[in-house]
Amino acid sequence: MIDRLLPSLTFLAAVSCGLATGIFYAFSSLVMRALAKIPPPAGIAAMQSINVSVVNP
Repeated sequence: MIDRLLPSLTFLAAVSCGLATGIFYAFSSLVMRALAKIPPPAGIAAMQSINVSVVNP
């Protein structure tokens, strides 16, 4: 039974890792560059606002 599921689960794990990597890359290349272009106090306030609005379980 596990021999049939292993290739599918391996593929699903690889795709999930790729998706997570893409999300982190998009964040670092878009959001962090935008925050770097504004004055530091405004960047700090923006990042703190993002942290407050993110819902964590």
